[in-house]
Amino acid sequence: MLRAVADLDLRRVITFHSRVAGAREFADTLTTAAALLKDADRPERLTALAVAGTDRLKDRRAAFAPPARTANSPASSATAGS
Repeated sequence: MLRAVADLDLRRVITFHSRVAGAREFADTLTTAAALLKDADRPERLTALAVAGTDRLKDRRAAFAPPARTANSPASSATAGS
């Protein structure tokens, strides 16, 4: 999955897991897994979050919110599907 993110220059990917514990473990270990890849196969930026229905609504909304823009990021009016 990490290679596909890098190869296709994806900005956002959602994965689904059968168990919340598995989703949390995936999110917790993804950056470690990325560090094992060659630089060319690794995404430039990586944030991994696990979201479950038992999480507070505020936390779930924050996880799905568009990333904050920085001074160097291009302006965009599109927020869905990014």
